[in-house]
Amino acid sequence: MKNILCKIFPALCLIAAVFSAAPAQIQKAGIASILPGSGEPGGWHQIDSTQIFAGEDLYKFIDGGADIYFEYGFRQVISAEYKNIKDISIKLEIYEMTDDAAACGIYSINASPQGKKVKVGNEATLNEYYLVFWKDKFLTFISSDDTTGETLEGILALAENIDMKLDVSGKKPEICKLLQQQDLVVNKYVRGLLGLSSIYDFDTKNIFGVREGAVGIYRNHRVFLFKYDSEKDAEEWYNKAREVIKNSGRYLKFQEQAKLYTMFDQKESQFCVTHLGNLVIVVMADRGSNISALYDSILSPLKIYINR
Repeated sequence: MKNILCKIFPALCLIAAVFSAAPAQIQKAGIASILPGSGEPGGWHQIDSTQIFAGEDLYKFIDGGADIYFEYGFRQVISAEYKNIKDISIKLEIYEMTDDAAACGIYSINASPQGKKVKVGNEATLNEYYLVFWKDKFLTFISSDDTTGETLEGILALAENIDMKLDVSGKKPEICKLLQQQDLVVNKYVRGLLGLSSIYDFDTKNIFGVREGAVGIYRNHRVFLFKYDSEKDAEEWYNKAREVIKNSGRYLKFQEQAKLYTMFDQKESQFCVTHLGNLVIVVMADRGSNISALYDSILSPLKIYINR
């Protein structure tokens, strides 16, 4: 099946996941109530019956790319199609994730930085032919092959209708708040290797043992914050990653100091890796950037957070 996700992103199929769904009757009643009613949003009418895919049935709905949804925490998806009096079609998909952090994370991976920010849900991005937004534990894609202003208004009207039906907003993960906001271009939330690799591929394996992290993308550098259950866990994963990086052909000019190591990748991006409290921190900078100054400016506020 060709769906909205497959139009936007290439397949991400690296890890299999297992999901145990809640009773189907309860799930279906809940998610179906979020759909716009026929004629509600500016004369757009639903033209087909809804489809719901729960748990591992997501693989039947998405031609590749389902695994990343399981990595974040997936429950079910509902899809429907709407048309107006001119027979223009708009497709809609609502993904119910396990929690608001999962919805926020999968949005951060899918939202295009070139899109226009609009006031729908917690965060929303409107692009040439589609809109994506998250609110509470739901992620919504709305798209059309028609890119006229009238159709984009219809897409926005459908999004606003869904937004109004969701009473709870949800919150962005706390770790995302640790990233410096000044000059921040993109803020992404990750829960494993697939999400992380879509931003930067450190290795084919999860060498940092990432289960939760935030990535800040700035104009000339990136900041990776990986959060662990304890300071001991952070130090262990810092050391495990160090051994892989030190002996990997992916990286050059490896140097080590106390609680800090640096290296370059094949494209000559430079890295600085350290651990602080229950965090592992990776600073990635373009060639020629003063990574030492960046490292100091990033670490200072994090030390205040850890020690408070």
